[in-house]
Amino acid sequence: MTKRTFIVGISILIALYLNSVILSRYNIVGIRPDMILLLVVSLGVLLGGKTAGIIGVCLGLFVDIFFEKYVGLHGAIYLLAGVAGGLFYNKFYADNIIIPAAASGIASLIKENIMAVIVAMAGGEFSYPGMFAFYILPCALFTAGMSAVVHLVLKRLLFNQAYSARSRTLRSAK
Repeated sequence: MTKRTFIVGISILIALYLNSVILSRYNIVGIRPDMILLLVVSLGVLLGGKTAGIIGVCLGLFVDIFFEKYVGLHGAIYLLAGVAGGLFYNKFYADNIIIPAAASGIASLIKENIMAVIVAMAGGEFSYPGMFAFYILPCALFTAGMSAVVHLVLKRLLFNQAYSARSRTLRSAK
C-alpha cells in the first residue's frame, strides 16, 4: 500500500465519520457541510476525475445502503461531483483553493436542489424560497468553505513527499 492510498483511505474514513456521526448531531441550526462531497471534489482536482468518480460512486452507494432510503442517488451525485472536480485536474490553476471550493459549493447547491425536488415529489410540503435561503444556500457556502480547508490539507499530505523529493533533487543538482 502506498502512502497516497493510505492517506486517501484515512480521509475517506474521517469524512464518513464526520458526515454520519459528528455533523448529524452537532450542526449550526441544522446546517452542515457535506464532507463526502467536498472530499470527492477535492480528490477530483488532486487525483483526476476517473479516480474521484470511482471513489464517489463507492462512497455514495455505501451511504445509500446504510443511511438512506433510496439506493443510487448519492452514488450518482458523488460520481458527478468527482468528475466535476476532475475537470480541473492537471490544470495550471488547480493549485488555487478557490477552484475546489467553488466546485464543491456548486455541487452542493445542485445536490440540495435535487434532494428538495425528491422531497417535493414524495409529498413533502415546504416553501422553496425559504428552504433555499435558510438551508440550501448556507449548506452550499459551508461546504465550499470547508472544502478550501480540506483541499489545502489533502494537497499537502498527498504531494508533500513528491515536493520534498523534487526539492532534494534540485538542491543536489546545484
